Amino acid sequence: MLYLLYNLTISYIITQRPGEGIVNTALIAVGLMLHFVIININSIERFGELYDKYIRWIASSGLLLGWVMGIALSIPKIVEVSLFSFIGGIITYVALKNELAHTENRAPYYFLAGAAIYSIIILAIPYFGRSGLIHH
Repeated sequence: MLYLLYNLTISYIITQRPGEGIVNTALIAVGLMLHFVIININSIERFGELYDKYIRWIASSGLLLGWVMGIALSIPKIVEVSLFSFIGGIITYVALKNELAHTENRAPYYFLAGAAIYSIIILAIPYFGRSGLIHH
């Protein structure tokens, strides 16, 4: 159920960003795609067949439901900003908890490289959103 709420919130927040431009939207999509791939891999390892049969579909329905809610509903800006901050915190927590190596032979350089690339993508989002580049 938490996966459903998590994905619902992410999808809702993304639909509330109209007119941000194609480059901005693509950067958001790439950043979240990387995050969802890691969550998917970790969930398969943790839950196995249960994830494949049920959890994956529940989580995916959250994305669709959030998109519909984002089109149909409007929430106060303070709630939207709070949700955005909350999701950012969860993404950071998941990255630190699940994406670091769990073995004795840790490879911090891979994590640091991934964190740097992800940070560049996230930091570039506001630039492309305001720059007027390639708006659709």
